Amino acid sequence: MKEALILLTWKDFRLRIFAYVTMAIAIALVQTSFIYIIEIDGFTPDLLLLLIVWVVLQEGRFRGLVFAFSAGLLLDFASTGNLGVNALAKIISAFSVGFFCDIEKKKTNTHSFRFVWFVILASLINFSVFYMLNMNYLEFSWSSYFFLSIPASTIYTSVLASIFISLLPRRRY
Repeated sequence: MKEALILLTWKDFRLRIFAYVTMAIAIALVQTSFIYIIEIDGFTPDLLLLLIVWVVLQEGRFRGLVFAFSAGLLLDFASTGNLGVNALAKIISAFSVGFFCDIEKKKTNTHSFRFVWFVILASLINFSVFYMLNMNYLEFSWSSYFFLSIPASTIYTSVLASIFISLLPRRRY
């Protein structure tokens, strides 16, 4: 009986990982090919970051870090930017979310507006690291990055997280 339970949880875990990887591939393709459709004044949300925060809150810090690195590397390969920048930005933001979350409260973290606060934290860190590593030092302007690009991208990603959370079924925990 115990072996069947372990096998069932392992099978369930493999299905969740398959679903996460499939969603990451689809989101990376959308984010690199079709994101211009929802672009507002040059600012785009990070859709893959929403999935990464979800995985960190659902699966825990270690699995979330592995997923964040893999998803960031996938996005690096799919985009034309510097290789490893997205992976580094996403793994640092996933670590910060994993540091502040409580794995025992995963339903409350993912099915409430607490998820939006985790997305805000992850977005601020992700976009800060990303813009710091991708900035053009010849045309460098601190004010444009830190007072315009990072807050605008963070707000846009957080609004999408709010919409996503509001579409989930409400439950009492």
